[in-house]
Amino acid sequence: MDKRDLNKKRLQLALDAAGLDLWENNLVSGEVTRKATKIFKELGYSDEESLAYLDDLFAIVHPDDVSVIKAAMDAHLNGITAQYRCEFRARSKDGAWVWYANYGRIVDSEGGSHGERFIGVTFNIDDRKQKEVWLALLNRKLAEQNTLLYKREAVLLESQLIAGLGTYELDISSGFWECSAVLDRLFGIEKTYDRSIAGWESGGRPWSQPACSNPKESVWTRHLR
Repeated sequence: MDKRDLNKKRLQLALDAAGLDLWENNLVSGEVTRKATKIFKELGYSDEESLAYLDDLFAIVHPDDVSVIKAAMDAHLNGITAQYRCEFRARSKDGAWVWYANYGRIVDSEGGSHGERFIGVTFNIDDRKQKEVWLALLNRKLAEQNTLLYKREAVLLESQLIAGLGTYELDISSGFWECSAVLDRLFGIEKTYDRSIAGWESGGRPWSQPACSNPKESVWTRHLR
């Protein structure tokens, strides 16, 4: 085995280990000098069926993705993009759609014409795509739940304002107290107000101060002290 054959064998081993299907087209003659074949085995097709699809890969590509592949190829062949990259769905023998990616670029042939060879790889990205779909669904559900929670909080706030009700909390560990936005609005409590427990114990409750003119002052003073 000479050095060239050894390099080819090493390349094939690396491709197999990475799950990559190498393909190559001659842009001058239009010949497909190396065809992607692993994709058909992964999709469950027999050798005979694979041979039937080799010359027409688009026959098993999702109809919505055919234009995506062709647009990406045209963009690279016309020098618009530095590399050819696209993602597409291929139909398996059992009818399921499996996601794949194509990465490639135009290279010069050995001692031949400039930009004569179009070389790339095809590889399976279905696991990643399924996770993306799952995450998109999860994010949509979270957004819906957040919207529902926001609406419920808005209704609760409005109900508390109408009824003149609010809540407060003393946090012993931090040394501060907090109250609901309803109490802030009912008693005109500013955000800069001293909300320390020390101030609370010294009679610094805002609803207990003479400056508070809210008609519910006596009610809050009685229930919150």
